[in-house]
Amino acid sequence: MLAFASVFFIWAAVSPLDIVSDAIGEVIPSSRVKKIQHLEGGIVREIKVREGDLVKVGQPLIELEATASDSTVEELTSVFHLWRWKLRDLRLKLSGLLILIKSIR
Repeated sequence: MLAFASVFFIWAAVSPLDIVSDAIGEVIPSSRVKKIQHLEGGIVREIKVREGDLVKVGQPLIELEATASDSTVEELTSVFHLWRWKLRDLRLKLSGLLILIKSIR
């Protein structure tokens, strides 16, 4: 086995190269390639661009299925409104307390 490998490497080193292949291509530097990831995962509904397309800043590239993200937004909106009403209630109670304190003086 060692003899075969030795003969092969000697042959590869001294044999002339008969065929040269030319090809036209495009080199794209890796610094322009951007990796796109969704922070929470999701199901891709539609890919809005194709390989080779030029894109602009802010242009949507993909559209995700509206599943957990929409329900989370609705839940947070409800919690926000609840706390807003609680804050309003506390302000009213505080203003009533201030009026009571002023009337005692």
